[in-house]
Amino acid sequence: MSPNRTEGNLHLFQADSGARKKTFFVIASIASCLVIVVVILAIWWSLKRRKQQDEMVKENCSDLAYQDAYQDEMVEENCSDLAYQDAYQDEMVEENCSDLAYQDELAEEKKRQFTHSELMAITKNFQKPIGRGGFGSVYAGHLTDGTQVAVKMLSLPSTHDGCKQFRTEASVQLLTKVHHRNLVTIIGYCNEGQHMGLVYEYMANGTIKEHLSEKNPKILSWEKRLQIACDAAEGLAYLHDGCKPPIIHRDIKTTNILLTEKMQAKISDFGLSRLMPSDGGTHVSTLAAGTLGYVAPEYLEFNKLNEKSDVYSFGVVLLELITGKPAVLKTPEKTLLAKWIVPMVERAQIKEIVDLRLNSDFDTNSVWKALETAIPCVKRNPNRRLEMRTVVVNLRECLELEKARVKAWMENEEHNSTSSNTDYVMAESLVRGPSAR
Repeated sequence: MSPNRTEGNLHLFQADSGARKKTFFVIASIASCLVIVVVILAIWWSLKRRKQQDEMVKENCSDLAYQDAYQDEMVEENCSDLAYQDAYQDEMVEENCSDLAYQDELAEEKKRQFTHSELMAITKNFQKPIGRGGFGSVYAGHLTDGTQVAVKMLSLPSTHDGCKQFRTEASVQLLTKVHHRNLVTIIGYCNEGQHMGLVYEYMANGTIKEHLSEKNPKILSWEKRLQIACDAAEGLAYLHDGCKPPIIHRDIKTTNILLTEKMQAKISDFGLSRLMPSDGGTHVSTLAAGTLGYVAPEYLEFNKLNEKSDVYSFGVVLLELITGKPAVLKTPEKTLLAKWIVPMVERAQIKEIVDLRLNSDFDTNSVWKALETAIPCVKRNPNRRLEMRTVVVNLRECLELEKARVKAWMENEEHNSTSSNTDYVMAESLVRGPSAR
């Protein structure tokens, strides 16, 4: 029997068996890893596909949403166009109505035109002169309905400046539709060849100047002076702030502030007035005009006119109401009131400043506040002057102070009168004794 080959090599057989097992284990491990990798890749691919599908769905939804939004936008735009068309039609209707209203205003203006013969009838052939304006005389008259009026006629023959002032006054108050309770109302006009005239409401109590005159026996109380100042300030503030463009009166003075029957002050005479530039300009360049003592220094020197020029003039008027003195003092030097007042205020001598005819019958704080308002108005530097709306506020405060003083005085007088009557009754009772029974 041949010998077994393995009998002497048992360790070699065992080694071959171990190598096979090791090889199989390596192959199995590699295969498992490959399977795991394939599974992972499959899962990743599946997730990626699902994500792409979701993004596609979202994109489609977004496209649909965009289309819906676009359609909504188109609907809104169409609605907006329709609304615009409706608004445009409404605006056209309003504009047509406005045009009709404007035509009515023009028709009304035509009714205000008088013939020269009508003015002769109104004034009874210019029988009663009541004053003289910048370009002619003023006459009292009555309309056919009995309304009392003042008729200002252009003098004949008249200068070129006179005609210009007439046309300026007529255009400012007729064409610019200036209306305020503290401006004299223009009722109509006459422009018939060489006959030119303006018809105004009648101002029964004349000018401030007349009431401040030493010849006038009736003394304006401090309260009444403040009320007049408030009225005039409100009228001027309206011209500056309430009119577009602002109107510069250019001739504010005591003879151009008139008083109604109830002593309400109104500004008159617009013959020198100017409109401020509508393009935002700071001043009007024009030759100086006005009355000595009232004309602002910068306007007199540089021919630059603006609202602060009127403020200066009003400041002078306010000083006249406080002091009772004219704009130009009656001294050899012809001192301006605006210059005279400065050292007087610095000395703080209120009794030397206030009109002596008031006999100290005023609230001192009210007078000082009025002075503190007037002084800044007549500053040489126009930028340091107050605006008229500020002047109005200050003067109202002055008026309230004086009214409070007057009210307290009247209540005290009434109390004293009641006490006196009571004392009198008691004295009578004591004299007569008890009544007989």
